Amino acid sequence: MAAWDVINATESQRTRFGEIPQYEEGLYDLGNGVYSWMVPNGSWGESNAGLVVGEGESLLVDTLWDLNITAEMLQAMQPITRDAPIKYLVNTHADGDHIWGNQLLAEDEVIMTLACEEEGREMKAAAMAMLGKVGELLERFGSGKVKKIGNYFHNMVAPYDFKGVVFPGATRTFEGEMALEVGGREVRLIEVGPAHTLGDLLVYVPDAKTIFCGDIIFSGGTPVLWAGPVENWLDALEMILDLDVETVVPGHGPVGGKESALRLKEYWEFLQREVGKRFSAGISARDAAYDIALGDDFKIRAWARWDSPERIMTNTHIMYKHLHLQGRTKHVTPAEKLLILSKQALLAYEMPDAPPASTRTL
Repeated sequence: MAAWDVINATESQRTRFGEIPQYEEGLYDLGNGVYSWMVPNGSWGESNAGLVVGEGESLLVDTLWDLNITAEMLQAMQPITRDAPIKYLVNTHADGDHIWGNQLLAEDEVIMTLACEEEGREMKAAAMAMLGKVGELLERFGSGKVKKIGNYFHNMVAPYDFKGVVFPGATRTFEGEMALEVGGREVRLIEVGPAHTLGDLLVYVPDAKTIFCGDIIFSGGTPVLWAGPVENWLDALEMILDLDVETVVPGHGPVGGKESALRLKEYWEFLQREVGKRFSAGISARDAAYDIALGDDFKIRAWARWDSPERIMTNTHIMYKHLHLQGRTKHVTPAEKLLILSKQALLAYEMPDAPPASTRTL
């Protein structure tokens, strides 16, 4: 982070989960007319966005998880967007923390992959708000495992306000690749999903040697595989490594270089190997996740200290699904997600030293 200056900071003294910030929250100048909105420390909903500025116009990469924090970001960008108004909004994928502020830019051209647009219409902010409310009730009145799951769900979304969120959809969708001209400069949109979600894309700015990766890159945080197969994610990481790129903007965590792609590649290759062994041995996905996450080989790795390492539970379940289907992609239903997240919540309490503390302590 030392290579980039924050030019408009929120001056927050704590992260949204009460942690000590590892870097400042705010707008960073990455050079060459490219900016990133950075939210420490990259946990649930602590997502990044980007701004690419050309002659007299600009492109926004992603919005945030609720309207209030999206409005705060847009206000911080105004000294730049006043002279270069946002013409394009590109969403990297359909998760709410990258798309639920879209309605604040309703007059701009909104671009996403076709799969992202279709998945975005299924994701409901009201359902996320309900998850938090149900979690709070379970936390307050439940006991044992039920209380733990409730605490996890409640605190996962507690910093956010989902009231008033609607998804206006895209004005333009595409499949494969798409090139845009933003005030005289080229921006390339490259579809790499299904991986993290069904419709992931990368936003590549060749003249700045910069790439916005959405949640194909988590830096210092544990990635989560909701779609896959994992081979697609590894292919996307290889693409990032092969491109003429110096600056890599992750969906969560600090800006860096290609080392963030390398670290994530090592994580997925390790998990692919270890999950494959346990699948072949007939161990359940739940037990496989516990065996790997609490094993000595995992504990000595850097990713044992990443944010939310319990996401290995989701990753293992989805990898098992693909192994059963021999690589074919199958949509994960909301009911399946809720069941997996409940198991993930319980694993979090077996990893009490991992951040954020609020999702794993009662």
